[in-house]
Amino acid sequence: MNDSSSGSNRTAFARSQRTAWRTIGDQTIVVNLDTQRMMGFNPMAAWVWTCLATPVRVADLANRLGSAEPGGADTVAAFVAELVALGLAGPAELGVTAPATPEPPIPFERPAILWQQPLRAAAFTCAHIGGQSGACDATPTT
Repeated sequence: MNDSSSGSNRTAFARSQRTAWRTIGDQTIVVNLDTQRMMGFNPMAAWVWTCLATPVRVADLANRLGSAEPGGADTVAAFVAELVALGLAGPAELGVTAPATPEPPIPFERPAILWQQPLRAAAFTCAHIGGQSGACDATPTT
């Protein structure tokens, strides 16, 4: 990977402006407005997503994790690269001061997209409330 997508120490990343998101319970739902796909993030992925509200370097996220998880920095860098590949984040200009990042969730878990599906399919499944119709019994696919 090149510098702009690898999560190098020099490159800052931020959320794409072409996304919408909401946290419901312990899951963060992110919609790529260009591809019309929605995805559910686990708590660690949601933490990374929250940190990307303003430009931040992957190295700064790794420092925030500290020694809580061996290999955590590489795992977070890989997840940021995945977000870039999905069009959910991209390189951004780092501000003069490093942004404050929230505390990461404890215990550490690999940031992951738990599920994803087309936005149209999600609307068609009646928010996954069974018994309304056959379409409402469908569940998201990964």
